[in-house]
Amino acid sequence: MFEVKADPARQRLNCKITGAITEEELKNAADLIKGEATKLSPGWAAAVDLRGMGAVSPAQMAALGQAQKAILETGARKMGTLLRDPKLEMQLSRAGGKAGVNDMTQRFVNEAEWERFLAS
Repeated sequence: MFEVKADPARQRLNCKITGAITEEELKNAADLIKGEATKLSPGWAAAVDLRGMGAVSPAQMAALGQAQKAILETGARKMGTLLRDPKLEMQLSRAGGKAGVNDMTQRFVNEAEWERFLAS
């Protein structure tokens, strides 16, 4: 399941994937991000938690790339992605390059480091 929730008090968009996720859910992710981002002021931080996700199919990766692009286009100044799967990290790096978000993105396996990055 894909969850996205704006936190206006922290100027943060929290995105999380838990359990199995369908290609259709991923295709809707960009629209969900765009809707929630309207609750934030430009310059917010995207907190993306993908610890519950492993490597994905090319179609799912394309949809994740669109979600990354939506984060960039809706006013985020940085994106921190928390993950566990090294193959997914490589896939995200490739998709992020295509979406133009790698310069604003850092990927983490340590939650405390991820939180510090998002708070800075």
